[in-house]
Amino acid sequence: MQQNKLIAIKCGQAPIDLRQAIEQTLSDAQRSGRPPTITPEQQALLVAKACENRQHSGRPIARWTAQELAKEMVVTNAIPFISSRWVSGLLARLKIRPHRIDYWMFSKDKVKDPNFGARVGKIWCPLIRQTRNEEDTLENLDNVIGQDPNGRFRLLMDNLNTHVSESFVRYVAETIGYSDDLEKKDVQGIVQSVQSNTKFLTDPSHRILIIFTPRHCSWLNQIEMWFSRLKRKVTGAMSFTSIDHLAERMESFIE
Repeated sequence: MQQNKLIAIKCGQAPIDLRQAIEQTLSDAQRSGRPPTITPEQQALLVAKACENRQHSGRPIARWTAQELAKEMVVTNAIPFISSRWVSGLLARLKIRPHRIDYWMFSKDKVKDPNFGARVGKIWCPLIRQTRNEEDTLENLDNVIGQDPNGRFRLLMDNLNTHVSESFVRYVAETIGYSDDLEKKDVQGIVQSVQSNTKFLTDPSHRILIIFTPRHCSWLNQIEMWFSRLKRKVTGAMSFTSIDHLAERMESFIE
């Protein structure tokens, strides 16, 4: 009997009172539901904060994340309580991604500096060698400085020992016309130690200034970023028949 009633309902042959009850249930007006706990005004504040420079908030963070935005809203009393998951959902619906950052090396901003791509996209005097000793370093440095012998240079380097060697310091001193005596290594004077060499090379009054990246912070080194790109696009997924073949492909990529 129960099965016959279900069949009758599906076929539209149920009793009139049952059909009326079903139709009334299905045609019920939309209910308001639970009132929103976050007002449109508060949502607007959240979106504005996500688009704001994080340094203006005074928080020691490198970029906005859903968790950091939720904390910021609560700390500033903009929203009494909000979860990072809710923030993620709102930003996803609005297609706002404050956690995405652009490295200067791959910037697409053509308004602030129309010549940006030409300036940072050129590699001066690439030197491909099987070694990277002091002689290689000095030859590469000499090739770069030779592009503008009287120009001012700001060279970003890591803390490799060849970048603070005695020969490196003597080359820079001779190039900038430093007239004082450098003394002797391990004895006294400017070339006495790595610390004294570093102090000389980082002197801002010199025409050639070396800027060393912090130790254990390779992600700050734009050179490391470039080599990471080289590995992804050239060396990481290819086979080479010889060192000359490898050098040829690297030079083609640079050009």
